[in-house]
Amino acid sequence: MNDEEIQRIADKVARQVLRDIGVPTYVEPKSVIQSLESSVEEERAAAHFYRRRARYSLDNGDSKTADLYAHIASEEDRHEQEFRERMEDLKEKPTKRNLPTRDQVRVEEWAERDCLHIGIQDKETGKYYASWWDDDARQMFEDGFFIGGHDLENSVLGYAEDMGILTK
Repeated sequence: MNDEEIQRIADKVARQVLRDIGVPTYVEPKSVIQSLESSVEEERAAAHFYRRRARYSLDNGDSKTADLYAHIASEEDRHEQEFRERMEDLKEKPTKRNLPTRDQVRVEEWAERDCLHIGIQDKETGKYYASWWDDDARQMFEDGFFIGGHDLENSVLGYAEDMGILTK
């Protein structure tokens, strides 16, 4: 199983886990900090779920699946830490000079069947500054913040600049 397949499985299961454990539905954040706090909560919940699944799989003699779940849990932990670091950076130094520019990030788009992800990722470190999944991503299109097709990247980056995620 390659990293891309593992990530696809992790993303799909994470969305289901968040629904199953009752993580509140998406509410438009009033600030970047609020958005990052929400992401931290989601990543923590997902990592906890995957650790439980890994233990369950191991207890049932399925070490291969347990290893996969443990790997996914560690990725969720890593994402949580990235969001925490970004949040601390913004809390400590909320100046525009600390925010990345559109030239320092890439827009990541991923879609498969009914799954959709739009993310803003640092080109050098791979850190995510913002991420929208499934219904949240679709809502951004419905509300007119994101424009599909060739204008997707500019609309996502423009929104991020307007929200203070990126420096204009």
